[in-house]
Amino acid sequence: MTTFSVIDIDTWSSGERLIFSSGWMVFALLEFALTVYIYKRHLPDMIDAFDNSPLIKSLTDNLRNQGPLTRSLSIGFISGAITYAPSLVEQGHVSASDVARIPMHVRRLLSTSSILSSITLLWVAVVGIFALIRGNSLW
Repeated sequence: MTTFSVIDIDTWSSGERLIFSSGWMVFALLEFALTVYIYKRHLPDMIDAFDNSPLIKSLTDNLRNQGPLTRSLSIGFISGAITYAPSLVEQGHVSASDVARIPMHVRRLLSTSSILSSITLLWVAVVGIFALIRGNSLW
């Protein structure tokens, strides 16, 4: 029996334990697929939209020749630049007109990717906490 009497993992079926311990992988795969879709379809347009932004321009100069991992990381960086645009505009790293040129459907895709990533991290943290409480695996 676990430390928490409200959530007794020992009474769960093996299927429920499997879903609980590995369900985060579904969100991770969805986020990966969405990121691949974004960099295959929208990355060149996003790079072109940031013509007047020195920070993004310096990081994406040779991006078209890079591999998938570098492109995925650049998607996260551009998403962060759009999310935190007001502070980056104040510091002069990003141009406000460049951020405004990003289409709304691309912004929605980027925010969906961020939400999926957050859900994945939260789920992994909860599973890790339960594993620590039990003192061994969840099985």
